[in-house]
Amino acid sequence: MPTLYVANPTNQRQIVSFRLDINKSGEREINQRFQPARQQDIPAGQQVVLGSRDMHENQITSIMDQLKPYGLFQVKELGSIKANDRVTYLCNIGLVVPPSAIRTAEMHNKRLKFEEGRQRRANAAIATDATVQQVVEQQFLEKGIDAQPADSTTVTFEQLDEVEGSEDSKVAEGFEVVPEGKIGTVSGKPAARGKGRGRRG
Repeated sequence: MPTLYVANPTNQRQIVSFRLDINKSGEREINQRFQPARQQDIPAGQQVVLGSRDMHENQITSIMDQLKPYGLFQVKELGSIKANDRVTYLCNIGLVVPPSAIRTAEMHNKRLKFEEGRQRRANAAIATDATVQQVVEQQFLEKGIDAQPADSTTVTFEQLDEVEGSEDSKVAEGFEVVPEGKIGTVSGKPAARGKGRGRRG
């Protein structure tokens, strides 16, 4: 009977909650669903035997089905995960999760985290541009000057201090936000404004 090894490739401790409604014979026990869910702690970068050793295949399948919506992937799936999939748990049946597989999943999560941060900064640049345009237009109107929309606005982001314990590199990034139909003065390229896109400068 196999054993389910589950690793934590994230940079924070995970408390795994799961139900075990199937007995050692592989049959579902109706009364078990009234029992509280089980919990197991997995420190960052480590792995545990989830449930117990020598579980029935149906028990393992049930646990995996419960955890898949929360980012569970098998080691053999690592080569086919999508760029926007977050690997919260990495599992292997019958064998421990190889350290190389945990490192691969960790690097995938770091790339995803960096891209999510870049996209948030791009969206913030677009929101900032809209605010700047409104303030400038209001100030021009107060002085009786016809406000002309700018060809582009450059918004930059810089991380002044390293976050203690963070493994992320420092951020120094700029975005040129260009109105629709205009050409950016920095990038020389057009980009739509107000549709969630900015031109990286």
